[in-house]
Amino acid sequence: MAAQYPIPQDLVDAFRGAIQAFNTWRWEGPVPMLRFAGRPFPFYTIAQFVSVFDQDMPDDIYQTLYSLGNGNGGPEGKTFADGGLYLRRLYEDLREHRAMNC
Repeated sequence: MAAQYPIPQDLVDAFRGAIQAFNTWRWEGPVPMLRFAGRPFPFYTIAQFVSVFDQDMPDDIYQTLYSLGNGNGGPEGKTFADGGLYLRRLYEDLREHRAMNC
């Protein structure tokens, strides 16, 4: 269900951080934790938080997400909902790939 109100700026900022955290994590290490609303959350939870907002993402966020696909596409659309779901899918795919290669 889409949110009825605009996405808070601190959540936008946390989502930017989540994208950066994923980009670092995809190469190695434990899942990074980010602070949002005074509490620590893994980056994929921040992605879940934004996935209820149907507002368009700023172009820089969309472009960064698209580049994470390494030529294999990007978010379905330009909303935060699309971006959050896409980052979550990238996380799940990579986690599954790592589990199969252990």
